[in-house]
Amino acid sequence: EVALPYPVPVLPGAHDTDCGIMGLGALPEQPGVLCNVMGTFDLHAFYANGSGASDVTLRGRLGEYKPILSGYPSLGSSLEWFAKEFSLKNDGGTFSRMLDACRFDAGCPVMMAPLFMEERVAVKGLSLTRGMGDIFCALVEGVTFECADAVRLMDEAMGREQGRGIEAIRASGGASRTDSWLRLRASVFGKPIVKAAHAQAASVGAAIIAGCAVGCYGGYKEAADHMVPPGEVFLPDAGQRQRYLAKEEEYRRFRAAALGW
Repeated sequence: EVALPYPVPVLPGAHDTDCGIMGLGALPEQPGVLCNVMGTFDLHAFYANGSGASDVTLRGRLGEYKPILSGYPSLGSSLEWFAKEFSLKNDGGTFSRMLDACRFDAGCPVMMAPLFMEERVAVKGLSLTRGMGDIFCALVEGVTFECADAVRLMDEAMGREQGRGIEAIRASGGASRTDSWLRLRASVFGKPIVKAAHAQAASVGAAIIAGCAVGCYGGYKEAADHMVPPGEVFLPDAGQRQRYLAKEEEYRRFRAAALGW
């Protein structure tokens, strides 16, 4: 169907998660790098040395790698729900325009705990004077606060596995196209975020693995250095971070009271 010559064997052998980590170069040979694939699943992950571990997912002549991961499982589904229920026509730029319209100054009066996968969603501050923009901003902030938990877990795990914590987060995926959300994440996470030059990390990762398998590169880091170019860097904003640290504390109290978490 893709017009490859008939004799060429095609072996589907990697999960999109594993390819996504590779496609952002979050490798043990590049310590301190966390990948963030902002797709259907908001993935936060990195590769650690496998050394024969049972959870190794990439094994070959170039070494063994095991994924360490966490994240928010319904980023894409949450945005799809919002678009469907609020009758948005997603023309490819709808969410970018809405994100750009959000002020992200921690002043949104609506707050949402968006645990959609657990069917545990709570909202406060909603009134007849609040509109679609307020609800959308609350959704984005809630997702970001949930992802902050994943980043903290990965920071601790990276310290154990690599001897250092997160120094930079490389972001890719459809939701990474909007700079305002990357700026918010950098401030909430307290980490620099590097926007990948490509939005399809899993495809690039598959190409890296294939390129190494056929001998184009001598190792995954060498391949990633060639195929994962550096992108724009978003640094935490001190003022925004302080405002959102206070709002995150408020969010934790609200989520615990509303959902028992």
